[in-house]
Amino acid sequence: MAENPSLTPQEQVINEKTYKYPSEEHFAFLYVDEEKKNAIRTIYAVFNDIKNILYTQTESNVARLKLSWWKDTIGRLYASEDKYHNHPLSQALLPLIRRYDLKPQFFLNIIESVEMDLTHHRYLDFQSLNRFFTLQNGSMFCLISQVLGPTTPNTIKYAQKLGEAKQYIDTIASMGLDASQGRIYVPMDYLREHGVTANHFLNATPEATQGTLKEKLIKDATKKLNEASEQLEEMDGSIATQIKSMTALGHMGRAKLKKIKKGDPFKNEIALSALQMLMISSKTWLRM
Repeated sequence: MAENPSLTPQEQVINEKTYKYPSEEHFAFLYVDEEKKNAIRTIYAVFNDIKNILYTQTESNVARLKLSWWKDTIGRLYASEDKYHNHPLSQALLPLIRRYDLKPQFFLNIIESVEMDLTHHRYLDFQSLNRFFTLQNGSMFCLISQVLGPTTPNTIKYAQKLGEAKQYIDTIASMGLDASQGRIYVPMDYLREHGVTANHFLNATPEATQGTLKEKLIKDATKKLNEASEQLEEMDGSIATQIKSMTALGHMGRAKLKKIKKGDPFKNEIALSALQMLMISSKTWLRM
């Protein structure tokens, strides 16, 4: 990405690593006030920097060293050892930790999820796969909820369940892309239950693409979205309004599931159009 001399080094790195237009995140957080939007963009930049270690480092030892650096950096950030923060992302993150009281465990969970991914190319059952989703996207959504509104047990539980559901949906939508990289984010016992082998999945053969496996995954993801919605219904209305950008992401997840039902995620990564995302976000903000 070409450097913009009008931006600080922090802003340059955040722009490079955060969510992009026309992503679901761009439209979901479109109407959030600028201060909170910039905080969310910074947290996403940190999240992506950690998560993408898996994809940018071909040597696992190097990847683990980078994860160790992030783990050490998070510890120093929370110890307020300002003199050690010479990385643009850690410099940008420090004031947000103080302003929004971001919990360190959520960052450490994200690091742990990438460590899991370095070790496991397969997940034996739904419980182990869901733990990965909880640690990664669940923790990410919890951090975002802390920026958007007051931290309550309900908002944290809602954010975690919504994050899990959203990551599940996104992995179904990109099964073909993940398979091309040798990764399977489907429980191995699901494959056996539906007569699909790992080779069927990785090679996108008819056994994987035309059977009942996709229906099972869609059913699971819908159930997880419904569980998140139940948490939202129990929330105080004023608090629910403050985190409605996250609710917009949930609505986008439901819309994506409809596209997955009709499409083939082994042939093309399933995605919503910019117009669809804008409409969903706008309706969510107007209704709540």
